[in-house]
Formats: sequence, structure tokens, C-alpha cells
Amino acid sequence: MKWAKNLKEAKKIQYILKQRVKIAPLTKKPEYIAAVDAAFSKDSVIGTACIYKYPELILFEETYAITKILFPYIPGFLSL
Repeated sequence: MKWAKNLKEAKKIQYILKQRVKIAPLTKKPEYIAAVDAAFSKDSVIGTACIYKYPELILFEETYAITKILFPYIPGFLSL
């Protein structure tokens, strides 16, 4: 799948990906859980991820990446 070049393409890609989402009960309890977030500036995005041992919530690993924004941030777009 290619990166969207405009909002129309982004909506099409989001619809395709939405069809692939499967919501089902877990077959066993998770050993780890993750949290992710992103922050945007004028021309950069900072993405972060933390992995925790579950259920103790002990930090297992954390990382981040900073990169140039390739597509504008549109508040609420991913919730459509």
C-alpha cells in the first residue's frame, strides 16, 4: 500500500484498513501491553512507544522517533 498523497487517497486507504480490523476476545491474558502517542510541530512529528509488563505495569522498553511530516495532521481523521 502506498502512502497517501492527498485527503481523498487517505480516506480510501483508511477505509481499506478499517475492513481488516478484527475485534475478538483474547485467547489468553497478555504478558505485555503497549502505549503509543504522537506530537506534531509545524514540520515534524515525534512518535513514542512504551511497552509494559502486564499486569505489573513495569516499563519494559521505550523508544521514540522524530521525522519530517509527510502528510498534514488532520485532527479527528483517524476516528472517522
